[in-house]
Amino acid sequence: MPGWKEYAILFTALVGSPGTNKSHPLSFAVQPLIDFDTEQAAIFGEAMKRYEAAMELPPKDRAHAACMNFVNALEKLPETIRQHRERAEKKRVDVPTLEAIVSRTWGKENELKALKSQLAALDCKITAALAAKNEEQDGEENKQQPDTQRVEVRDNQSQATGPKETMVAEPVHIYTSRRAFSGLR
Repeated sequence: MPGWKEYAILFTALVGSPGTNKSHPLSFAVQPLIDFDTEQAAIFGEAMKRYEAAMELPPKDRAHAACMNFVNALEKLPETIRQHRERAEKKRVDVPTLEAIVSRTWGKENELKALKSQLAALDCKITAALAAKNEEQDGEENKQQPDTQRVEVRDNQSQATGPKETMVAEPVHIYTSRRAFSGLR
């Protein structure tokens, strides 16, 4: 479709531990966009003031002011283009540095993978130890108090159609939190 434009949307994410120098490269990369946005906001503010002043004029004078603003904008266009080209040349100096940052691989990736596998192995060991300890405790409690763990379930006499049912309840320990891992988050 003629005149259709699609603007680039850039999402970035820097992942790393605190103190691993994430903020500085991001602010370095985004600073030209922040500078440009600040300049454009100032230009827009000035244009809005001129527009509001023009709207206070009588309608006949408004048309003349609109024409003069358009002519003034056309006269300023070559200077604006020159300024943008100068700024672009200054920013091109930073391009090799930015490309080097983007193309560089993170040197800690292999170390992070090794730590993750060690953490998974440790988690398996702790889970197995807790499960064994849980089974051992359950067995000891069953041996110590076998009669107190029996519970009879009786139906209401009006609903009873068959023999009474008896159910054996065993204590169940549910570990809802792992305090051993609280320091690893």
